[in-house]
Amino acid sequence: MSAKLFLSESIIPQPDFEATQEENGQWKANQSFLVKKGDFDNLATRLFFSRGKTPTDLDPNNDAYFNFLKLKTTTVGTEVGGYTIIRVEFQGYSYPIGDPPENEKSYMTTSYRGSLKTVPITEHPKFVATSDSEKYMLGLLMSGEFTLNDDGYSLGRWIHYESDITTEEPIMKLVTLENIDNPGSPYTLVSSDSRDLAALIAKGVRDYEVGTYEYVVRWSSDEPLQATDIDKLGLVAEPLGNPVKPSNGTREWKLATLNQEQEGTDEPTYTIELVYQLSDKDGWDVTLYT
Repeated sequence: MSAKLFLSESIIPQPDFEATQEENGQWKANQSFLVKKGDFDNLATRLFFSRGKTPTDLDPNNDAYFNFLKLKTTTVGTEVGGYTIIRVEFQGYSYPIGDPPENEKSYMTTSYRGSLKTVPITEHPKFVATSDSEKYMLGLLMSGEFTLNDDGYSLGRWIHYESDITTEEPIMKLVTLENIDNPGSPYTLVSSDSRDLAALIAKGVRDYEVGTYEYVVRWSSDEPLQATDIDKLGLVAEPLGNPVKPSNGTREWKLATLNQEQEGTDEPTYTIELVYQLSDKDGWDVTLYT
């Protein structure tokens, strides 16, 4: 750059304008400018770098195509040779040519996560399918008040029966739990599933792991979330992109989280993220989540 330019111009654009389109469609750009030391004290110089300025407002040599970008931030530093360097950052969004695929947003990205979570064994489908009397027995077994008899299908409780005559140590006796609806006969675990569960509970098992699924949708836009978007939070909602579901049951997605990040204050750009959770095989409760 010649000395003449430095002497004749108070604000010198540098040939380093650079624009980048990010994954979700948002654009960011930056450029630097030189001013003589002390010129930033001038109000007119500071106003030249006001927020909302376009790339050609600051440097007519820039391509007018990028005027959808607006100045977002300004950084001031010192340059060797007695000059102040002004670095500006632009942001903006430009819609692509053509429409996105059906049920998708432009430049939409997704992520699909599966993980395990621990839930009480009482929520296991085999537990839920047992009879009321079997649930009652399994609940007593989990409480620790009763133990599984050697026969594997009835419960008993250890009681202080009598004391040893010689040592006076207590003698314990296992008393079987009797059916109040059928005196003289014990409650019994009839189904094989209830007996298998009882054996596990007797060993100390109280919970198990189930698969959970989460689907995340992310895109950028010059339009923020609307009331119709946030009204869906906590309700059954079909996600953008038609994500795959496990083959068992009639599972449903529920909008569990939404997030919106704003870039810039003058014609801002928004990056939006929606997170959906998948129900178990029977779907979400229609009374609560629709």
